Amino acid sequence: MGTIANHGVAIEVAGLPFLIESDSAEFLHLVATRTAWLTATGSRQPVLNIHYTVTPGDHTWPREGGPPFSIEGSGTAARIVGEFFAATVDLTTRSVRASGPLSLFLIDTIIRAVLPELFGDVLLLHSCVLARDNKAWVCSGPSGAGKSTLLSLLPGLAVGDELAILTRHRDTLCVRPLWTDERNRRSLEVESVFLLEHGNRHSRRAVGPAEGFRRLARETSWPILSSEATERTFVMLAWLIDHASLWNLRFTPDPGVLEALGG
Repeated sequence: MGTIANHGVAIEVAGLPFLIESDSAEFLHLVATRTAWLTATGSRQPVLNIHYTVTPGDHTWPREGGPPFSIEGSGTAARIVGEFFAATVDLTTRSVRASGPLSLFLIDTIIRAVLPELFGDVLLLHSCVLARDNKAWVCSGPSGAGKSTLLSLLPGLAVGDELAILTRHRDTLCVRPLWTDERNRRSLEVESVFLLEHGNRHSRRAVGPAEGFRRLARETSWPILSSEATERTFVMLAWLIDHASLWNLRFTPDPGVLEALGG
């Protein structure tokens, strides 16, 4: 749990420290109790300070995907705008001014937008992660492809949902879930990457480079500001396609899918 002090909560996402500030004690409590992506950061200097102003109103947003928004930016500055919220990001000063309802949606959106700019050679991928014996299976696909279903079928192997950060150490692909709990924050070696789809039986097939690049590019969180960060993401995706064991996985909602995964 994050610690509330001086109108701010120190959090850590994928190893990077952030500081969330607000004049709303209710909002800070909401931030501090979201343990899925929080951990103590001690005295480390935050990579980004986010000041959030809670605006009045009771807005109901869709359960899937959240409210629509747009992101515009270049260089080191960006603006995120939705119907009931807005944020101005300045990576030169490492600061964000944001306002919106009593919700963590905009904080999530800001962090997802800036992470590819703050890391080096990484890939932020829309995927869930399963792990066993210190090896991980990265399972990617669009909303509705079956990521949540897969996690519910194999809860004992689930270590992260929605987003994961992929890195390389020499010739080894590693993964670290973005939203997870305290037990699963370490980096894991990737055994296989699966592209998910529903089917009437469990099956898997090897995926070639062209198909793999096309499908994974759609699930990649691309940088929004610098061309250098975009180039790094592109190079990392190409490296993954060239080095990872890549499969298409069709499955039914049955725990027998573990065998198709290679378990």
